[in-house]
Amino acid sequence: MFQLLARKFEFAASSNMQSNMQSGTNLQSEDKLMKLYKWHEVAIEQLGGGITRQLLTVDNMMLAQIFVPKGVSFPAHRMSSEQVTIFVKGRAVYESNNNKIEAHAGNIVHIPAGTEHSDQVVEDTLVLDIFSPPRQDWLKQ
Repeated sequence: MFQLLARKFEFAASSNMQSNMQSGTNLQSEDKLMKLYKWHEVAIEQLGGGITRQLLTVDNMMLAQIFVPKGVSFPAHRMSSEQVTIFVKGRAVYESNNNKIEAHAGNIVHIPAGTEHSDQVVEDTLVLDIFSPPRQDWLKQ
């Protein structure tokens, strides 16, 4: 099944590239090239309380790799950015509008922009947080 899907994707991608090449469409402008980032080259910020953060900001989104130790809680807050949190390891409980979510490694939490929420970290936790647009309050630090 997977091989069949991969072949269909390969064919579609190949057809689109050929079509774009024939029409003269440039798939990538000179000023918008792909770029590779390496976590081990991104500065680690010590935020206090054992929390560390690595922060990467590109055009319209921000990616943060954050370690939060067990027992840390974040009181109710809201952001103007949409947030997606990918749990790499650990566990935390989120609360918002009488809704409770317990997330652990392998889970993804989506928090719409402007949604008030709080969270309690119940195990040492490593997450990847994605914000769009980038959080202005983090850019100013």
